[in-house]
This record gives sequence, C-alpha cells and structure tokens, in this order.
Amino acid sequence: MPRRNDGYYSMTCKELKAELGAMGLSRTGLKADLVGRLESVRGPSGGGGASYSYSSYSPTRSYAPIRSSSSDLNQMTCVQLKEELGQRGLKKSGLKADLVERLDSAIQAESYKPSPSVKHGNTTSHLADNLNTLTCVQLKEELGERGLKKSGLKAELVDRLESAISNELGLKNERHTVKKESIAATQLPGDLIDLTCVQLKEELGARGLKKSGLKADLVERLESALADESLGNISQKNLNKSLKTGIAASKLPGQRE
Repeated sequence: MPRRNDGYYSMTCKELKAELGAMGLSRTGLKADLVGRLESVRGPSGGGGASYSYSSYSPTRSYAPIRSSSSDLNQMTCVQLKEELGQRGLKKSGLKADLVERLDSAIQAESYKPSPSVKHGNTTSHLADNLNTLTCVQLKEELGERGLKKSGLKAELVDRLESAISNELGLKNERHTVKKESIAATQLPGDLIDLTCVQLKEELGARGLKKSGLKADLVERLESALADESLGNISQKNLNKSLKTGIAASKLPGQRE
C-alpha cells in the first residue's frame, strides 16, 4: 500500500475528488484511482509513488481507469474494502476474498460505463435500460419520486425501481382502458395514471381500501373500486325504482295520490 503521508496520499478522498471535480475529471474509484488520475494530469507530488498499476488515462474518458488485475485490491485491509463497498451501496459481509471479488466487479463495471445524467425529463423506457449504471443516490431519487421505499443495497434498489418501471410501462400501454367519464363522475382530476401517489392513496383511503404498494397497484385498485361504484350506482337506481313501484302498487285506492 502507498504511504498515506506522501504527496497526494496525504490528502483525503474528499479533497482529491474536489481537485478532480475542479478539473472536470471523473471522481469515481478508490483513493489510489483518484491519486493516479490527479498525477496523470499534474504529475507526481511528494515522495513515494503508488504501488497500484493503471491503464493509460485520457481526460476525455468519463469513467475510472481500468485496473490491470485484482491483485492490488488484495493489498487492502478488510476495513478498507468494506468502506469502498459501502460507498457503492454494496454488501459488506463475507470473507476478504468475497469482498475483493465484489469490489473488483464493481470497479470493472464503473470502468466500462460512463456516469449517466438522469434528469426528470428522461423517458421511463430509457431509464429502465440504464438502471445498473445509476448511482445509489440517483436510484433513491427515482424511487422517492414514485413514493417507494429508498432503503437497502443497490441491488435491491435496482430491483425495486425495475419493477416500478415495468408496471408503469404496462400501464401506459393500456391507458385507453381507463375511462375519463368515470373519473369525472367521482371528481378525480384527469386520468388515473396522472394522479400522484398521494392523491391515489387519499382516494383509496376515503374508500377504506389498502393504500400500500406501487403506483401501478394503487391505480389498479382505485380503477377497480370506481368500476364497482359505477355498477353499484346502476343497481341502486334500479332497486329504488322497483321499491317505488312496489310501494305504489301496495297502497289502497284511497291512499294513492
């Protein structure tokens, strides 16, 4: 391992990332990656050099340099490995060999995938194709916008968001099945799919129905309730009509109006 009091290694990861960010360079990777990237631009600083090996670095690349092998990771302690895994939202349990393998896979994935720029205007289908390239922060942001749980490992976040997106895509393909007339009759704004999770839950709660689940579940549950209400209204009208007819027929001639 490089001596931490030499040159760039005396800086914290936060300081290194700040320097790289100021130069418009990638800030992902281990501390050795950050130092190597900074040295490739500014040249070595201080004494002892790093014992890590790097591929050639190009400022035009938006990802971390590829490591030659996982042998460098084996020089790290379990604490350091777990710290790096934790920063990536990955599982931190297991033997050192497991930690090394897990971190090596994550670094290789970072090396080949540029950091995505996720904005609110992106289409759902485009987002679904790039879930594994998102950071934990981005995944949690997307989940939060959908009113979904944001805790757990990255794999769990990806799985949760993928399920939500699949449901959203399925709903959008069948939006013509939702009748706006029935929504207007119940004084709900617009199409069901256009309602927020909060609005959907309020409507479900007012009907004494379950309010948990994905937005797709909420929409389906409310749509079913509205359909039942429509049928119920028709049945009630017919029942009232029948009752009035029966009452009128049962009255004595002198009692009829």
